Amino acid sequence: MLGKERVTLVGLSLGGGVAMQFAYQFPEWAERLVLVASGGLGKEVSPLLKASAPYASQRSGSV
Repeated sequence: MLGKERVTLVGLSLGGGVAMQFAYQFPEWAERLVLVASGGLGKEVSPLLKASAPYASQRSGSV
């Protein structure tokens, strides 16, 4: 991945939810996670966030 082994993820609003999902799915690639006014921190995952990570259920068993 661009010659880097691990990356810092920065997510703003809905991008924060996407960054969290990426870090959850690929912890071997995520060194740090920075969230700014992040979406997706409630008790339920919104349908929009679920749609942004269609392969999460294949990797983790659930979203």
